[in-house]
Amino acid sequence: MSDDKWTSYSHSTDRLLNEQLKRFPPSNHFNVISDLNRKWEIFQTAVIKAAKIDIPRKWNSPARRQRIPDELLNLYKQLSKINRILHYFSNSKLSLSRIPSTSQWQDFLYDLNRISDSYEGWNTSFPLSLSLLNCLDVKKDIAALRSIIKIKCKQAEQHWSQQQIKLFADLRCDNYTDNLASFIDSSLERKDYCP
Repeated sequence: MSDDKWTSYSHSTDRLLNEQLKRFPPSNHFNVISDLNRKWEIFQTAVIKAAKIDIPRKWNSPARRQRIPDELLNLYKQLSKINRILHYFSNSKLSLSRIPSTSQWQDFLYDLNRISDSYEGWNTSFPLSLSLLNCLDVKKDIAALRSIIKIKCKQAEQHWSQQQIKLFADLRCDNYTDNLASFIDSSLERKDYCP
């Protein structure tokens, strides 16, 4: 943080302290403990408000995140969408003759067609209008599409897992030749090891 920011923070704190003191004057019944609590609350509020105004907030996670590949992330999103759509076709809803409205079905249809177009060999088309007569067939088709996506997810997860294993095995081999201490730490699975 620069000197200008600290100066601005200092001025903001002073201004907010004065505002808070005017806003919450001392009580007529003087009590040392309540007055101390009041002053502490005023001070705390002023410092936090000034910090929110003047101190830049950038949070970095202390733990390094392992990024999921975009392909796998896309498959998870598709699976989530399919599961949300299938929720509207649950047996309890269908037994009460509750099917998605026309506007809901049009939204679902757009998503289903977009998802199904990304899979070669998927030759089922969904009907433009939904009724109680074709509801069970549509549910079966959506469930079949979900099964295909689940299989693709498992394949992508296995592929990614194998890539990660190979990456860390190669890293250990590199550490063996370049940095023996790091290799020993990783081999013994010590907690402070950071590749």
